Amino acid sequence: VGLNGRYFDIFKFRTMNNVNLSAKELEKLNEKNKIVFKAKNDPRITRLGSFYRKSSIDELPQIINVFKNDFDKSVGIVSVMTPISDDLELNNPNNVKVITDKANNAIYFSRYPIPFKRNINTSVPHKHIGVYAFRKESLLEFSKLSIGDLEKSEKIEALRLIENNIKIKMILSNEMFVGIDTEDDLKKAIKIFSEKDSI
Repeated sequence: VGLNGRYFDIFKFRTMNNVNLSAKELEKLNEKNKIVFKAKNDPRITRLGSFYRKSSIDELPQIINVFKNDFDKSVGIVSVMTPISDDLELNNPNNVKVITDKANNAIYFSRYPIPFKRNINTSVPHKHIGVYAFRKESLLEFSKLSIGDLEKSEKIEALRLIENNIKIKMILSNEMFVGIDTEDDLKKAIKIFSEKDSI
């Protein structure tokens, strides 16, 4: 994904809200930002666009190293989190927050701001970036799991793993990520990408 100057696709899953832009608005954004928007017929997903990135994704070496250094294969799933410094981002339910143990294994994911700050500046909240790397066995196991009560409540697929006592190793990234759940999110993402030299 994004390696060697190749395109990568961004998809929106049906558990997220729709982005309602007219065909004329999409065409305008395409011309201005050189982003290709296409809708897929599959009702489960909508393709939001293809972004071009000249450099490799910074998190890929970290993810690969987690698996390479896991000699006993105790890590089956790796995902990404990034610090949240903006209260608007923290309180936005479209941003999934994650808390981890000291070994950086995910403890819980929520759309609610976690951990709760009873005392100011006692902890740094983190946003979960929905990028997963699975070992083959873990992916097959995940595909067989039923949706549990926590996932039904929060609409977060990672909770299916937590409910079944399956660990998710989180790696930290300082890269800025934007979840596209609304038209405003889409405009924000395009603004950020257009300002980055690597896009």
